Amino acid sequence: MSFADLDSLPKDPALAVERLSQQLRQWSASYYRGDHGSIPDALYDRWFERLLELEKQHPELVREDSPSQRVGTTPDDAFEKLGHLRPMLSLANAFDLDDVLAFDRRLRGLLGIESDNGSAHNIDTGSVPKLSYSAELKFDGLAVNLRYEDGLLTRAATRGDGSEGENVLANIRTIRNLPLRLLGQGLPSLIEIRGEVLMFRDEFERLNRQQLAHGEQVFANPRNAAAGSLRQMDPRVTAKRPLRFMAYGIGERQGGQLPDSHFGLLQWLENSGFAVDSLRRRCESVSALIAFYDEVCGQRDALPFDIDGVVYKVDSLQLQEQLGTIARSPRFAIAHKFPAQEMVTELLAIDLQVGRTGAITPVARLKPVQVGGVQVTNATLHNEDEIERKDLRVGDLVIVRRAGDVIPEVVSRLETQHTQHTQRNPAFRFPRQCPSCGSELFREPGEAVWRCLAQWGCKAQKRQRLIHFASRKALDIEGLGEKIVEDLLNHQLVDDPSDFYIITKHDLDPLPRMGAKRIEQLLRSIESSKQRPLSRLLFGMGIRHVGEELARVLTQDFVTLASMRQTRWLDPDLALPDGVGVEIATSLQAFFEHPGHQRMLDRFEAWWAPKVISDQALLEGRLSQRQQQWLDQHCPKDLIQGAKIVITGSFDGLSRDDLAGFLRGRGAVVLSSVSKHTDLLILGQNAGSKLAKAQSLGVRLLELRDFPG
Repeated sequence: MSFADLDSLPKDPALAVERLSQQLRQWSASYYRGDHGSIPDALYDRWFERLLELEKQHPELVREDSPSQRVGTTPDDAFEKLGHLRPMLSLANAFDLDDVLAFDRRLRGLLGIESDNGSAHNIDTGSVPKLSYSAELKFDGLAVNLRYEDGLLTRAATRGDGSEGENVLANIRTIRNLPLRLLGQGLPSLIEIRGEVLMFRDEFERLNRQQLAHGEQVFANPRNAAAGSLRQMDPRVTAKRPLRFMAYGIGERQGGQLPDSHFGLLQWLENSGFAVDSLRRRCESVSALIAFYDEVCGQRDALPFDIDGVVYKVDSLQLQEQLGTIARSPRFAIAHKFPAQEMVTELLAIDLQVGRTGAITPVARLKPVQVGGVQVTNATLHNEDEIERKDLRVGDLVIVRRAGDVIPEVVSRLETQHTQHTQRNPAFRFPRQCPSCGSELFREPGEAVWRCLAQWGCKAQKRQRLIHFASRKALDIEGLGEKIVEDLLNHQLVDDPSDFYIITKHDLDPLPRMGAKRIEQLLRSIESSKQRPLSRLLFGMGIRHVGEELARVLTQDFVTLASMRQTRWLDPDLALPDGVGVEIATSLQAFFEHPGHQRMLDRFEAWWAPKVISDQALLEGRLSQRQQQWLDQHCPKDLIQGAKIVITGSFDGLSRDDLAGFLRGRGAVVLSSVSKHTDLLILGQNAGSKLAKAQSLGVRLLELRDFPG
C-alpha cells in the first residue's frame, strides 16, 4: 500500500490500529535512533492523528504499548538507561486557527476564566481577564534532558520513552555552546534543563560535503545529522560534529529562586549560560499568537536552523502546575505546526529538460501532493549523479521538500518494511543524446551536468534563449512571452533574437490571438527595447557564465559591442575586469567567434553602435529632479559607493529595479541574497525573510520611507 495514503488502511478498526501502530513504532525508532533519513514529520503526524481518532472511537482497542501511550521510543540497549525526575512529555499539535482557538477556550474553561464570543481578532478585548502566553520557536532537533547539581552538569539523557532515555553525558559535554557549570548565584541544588540538540544548516551542508569527500554516508537533513551525531559510541566523533544546544524549559527543580513565569524562566536560562530562542514573545491574546506565527513563518527560511512550528505555553508557572498533564502531553502548551515542507509521494516518471545553456536537467514527475501549502507535481533531480546517489527509480516512494520559494526537490527515497519486499523498477539510464535535437551530449571533467552543444541548432535551447532575451531583466520586451515565442518558432519567423527586430505586421497577422492592437503594442515594445543599455543586450544574448551583474561590469570597460567582438579574451596580456577569470574569458571568446552568431552580432552591432546607454541614464529619464535629490539625500554616496547591497520590501512610487539602478549608478554592487559579505540591507515596506537573516548576521540596515511621488 502507499504509505502516503491513509485511505488504503484496512477497513477493520482493529487491523487499522495494528497497522498504524506498527508503522508508527518503526518510524519513531528511525527518528530517535537512526543516522539515516526518516519520514517527514507531517506524514508521521497524519498517521498519529488517525490512530488517536480510531482509539477515541474504539477505546477497547487502546493497548499499553500503543504509540499514543508513549512519547518517544524505548532506549537503545547500547546506551545506559537514565530516568527523568519528571517525565519528558510530547506536545499536542495545532494545524490551523480553529485548533488554536479551541486550545485557548479549553484552558479558559479549565481555569474558570470567562471568554467572550468575539472573533480571533478581538477575542481578548473588553473586560475579559487576560490569559498570557509565552510564544517561541519549535526547534527541529533531538530533545535532551540535562541534570545540574549545585550548578554542575552531572547527567544527560535523550527523551527516550518519556520516562527514561539514553545516557549521552560524554557526548553532550563536547557541545561547545552548552555550559558545564551554570552561571549566577542562588542556583537550585538540583535542576533538570530541557532543550534541543540541533545543527545549523550551513554547518550541516559542510558536514555532508566532508562525508562525501571521505566516501561516508551523508545525512538526509540537519535533524537526522544531529541525532546520529549525538548517539555516537565514541565521543571523539561527536566532538567533531557541529552540534548546538538550545534550551526551552526545565523539569524537576529543588531549591533556588527562579522566575514565576515561563517567559522569565527563558531569560534566567539565558543568564545561566544557555542559548535560547531570541524571537520569543509574551502574548496577551490569540490574535497576538497568530501574529507571532505568521511573522515567524515568513522568517522561517532565513533562520540559520530548522524549525517546524511555534510553541504556545501558558506563561504563569503556577497556572501550568494547576493545569497539569494528560497521558502524553501537558495541557498548558501546544505546538502550532507549519505547513509541511516535506511530504511523501510516488515518483511517476523522470523527464529531461534542456535549458538555454544546453544543460540537461532531470525532473521528477510526481503524484500530486501538498508541500509547503502548494500542490507539487514536479521536482528537480539536479543531475545524473544525484539520481544514482539517491538510487531513485520510477515507482519509488520519495520524500519531496519545498522551502519558501525554492524549487521543490526530491530529498531521498523512502524505504519502509513494505518497500523492502517490493520489486523495484530498473535503474534510470541517463541518455547520451539530447532529447530535443539528438546531438551527442558532453560532460566537462569535474562537472556534474551533461550539456547539448548544438546551441541555436537545438530547438529546446533556441526556445529558452529567445524567452530569456525578451525577459524583464534582459531586453524587457513587453508582450513577448512564452506562447508568442512558441508561435513565432512554429511559423519559422525567428531563428535568433535579432529576428525579433525585423518582424512586420504582415508576419504577425496569421498568428493566433494576435489582433491589430496587440500587434501594434508588440512592435512598439520591440522597437523601444533598442534603447536598453548594452549590459542588458549582453545579458540577454545568454552567454554562458555571464549574469546580470557581470554584464554590467563588462560594459563599463567595453562600451560597444564592436570592442567586445574585437577583443582577444584569452590574450595573457589582456587586463581582465574584476570577476572575469579564464573560464568566463573562454566562454566569451567562444561566443563571439561562433559562426552561427555572426549574423546576429552584426545586426546588434549596427543597432546598438550609435549610442551608449547606461542604466543610470534610463533611470534619470524616469525620475524627476526632486526624486533624484531625495534618493541622493537618503542614500548618501559615502554610504553606498563600493558597498554590497541587498534590497527587500516594496517602495511606494519606486520600483526595486529603479532603486537598484540608482545604487549601481552611485558605485554600489546590488546582490539578490543576504550573506556574511553583505554590507547593507535597504528596507522597504513588508520586508521579508532577508531582514531576519541580515539581523542574525549583524548587517547594517537602511530604511527608506515616503518616497516622493
